Amino acid sequence: MTQVQVSHQRIEKKRIFKLIKFTLIAVLTIVLITAAFTIWTPQPTIWLARLLSSKIGPDNFGSKPSDLPELMVQTQVISDISYPSKYHENKIDLYLPQGDSKPLPVIIFIHGGGFVMGDKFMPANYSRGLASDGFAVISMNYELAPEATLFDQTKQVGEVWSYLQHLAQKYPLDPSRVIFAGSSAGAFLAGEFALIQTNTEYAELVGIPQLVPTNTIKGLLLYSAPYDITAFQHSDAKPVQQFMLKRMGWGILGDKNWMNNPKFDVLNLSKYITKDFPPAFVTDGNTNSFENQARVFVAALQEKGVPVTSLFFDPAVMKAGHGFQFDMASPASIRSLKQTKEFLKEVITSS
Repeated sequence: MTQVQVSHQRIEKKRIFKLIKFTLIAVLTIVLITAAFTIWTPQPTIWLARLLSSKIGPDNFGSKPSDLPELMVQTQVISDISYPSKYHENKIDLYLPQGDSKPLPVIIFIHGGGFVMGDKFMPANYSRGLASDGFAVISMNYELAPEATLFDQTKQVGEVWSYLQHLAQKYPLDPSRVIFAGSSAGAFLAGEFALIQTNTEYAELVGIPQLVPTNTIKGLLLYSAPYDITAFQHSDAKPVQQFMLKRMGWGILGDKNWMNNPKFDVLNLSKYITKDFPPAFVTDGNTNSFENQARVFVAALQEKGVPVTSLFFDPAVMKAGHGFQFDMASPASIRSLKQTKEFLKEVITSS
């Protein structure tokens, strides 16, 4: 080997060494920046949650009901109506029965997604099922955390309600007969919004003014809700899950130390129920969901004399997971929709 070749090899080794060194420094820098960013903001954790659910869309969310072709004929949808809001996510979809011109009771449906993801398309088929029974269903979007807090999202429910009077000038809606509905995080928002309207003390605690005449709220439909978010402050989850919970809560509530902040006691809805709370339909699955919290919530309603219809499933007979109602081909969802319609008929005809 000539001296020139040896020299060339040395230069090449130095070049490779520098490249490896540069790569390691770059990777380490990215890791440190990411770690620091994760400490300073909840955003990376929420980005990860959104990434994991990014493949979910209108065509593959839940399962379709066997009578979907008939529902498509029986109902219509007016999509992407903007409602007045200071937030960017301010669109609704309106589902109506075909050919019905009389003013219809209105269901305002709030989607789930842990307050940080989700979309108004999620209850689409379920909304058609309800609309086919003579209801107008508004499926709403709202600003997701951390761009907005949970309390901002609750305010947006009020914005949609306020827009009803305007919508009623164009569509057959009856703003004097409203049902608030939601799944998962959306059910929490529906429950919190109802508490604000029916409990003045609670409204003052959360800093959101009362807006809706209580005699116009005919009922609530609550599916798979976490009724007590304070329970996560004392979770015995594994370290990685605990880390995720802390960051998610930070993004949702806008407070890094939310787990130790007593002001968030207001997130235990059962503690603030009064006799004026609206009649409620409460259901949850028995797998990977909040069934125990739902049962506590039902007991709190019963203690205050609030009319409540509950639906739970014996795991030995039927398995039902979180948000099972959108798996519309399943026996649990079919049963849920049937009992939902029975509940709606009762609260509308008795008012």
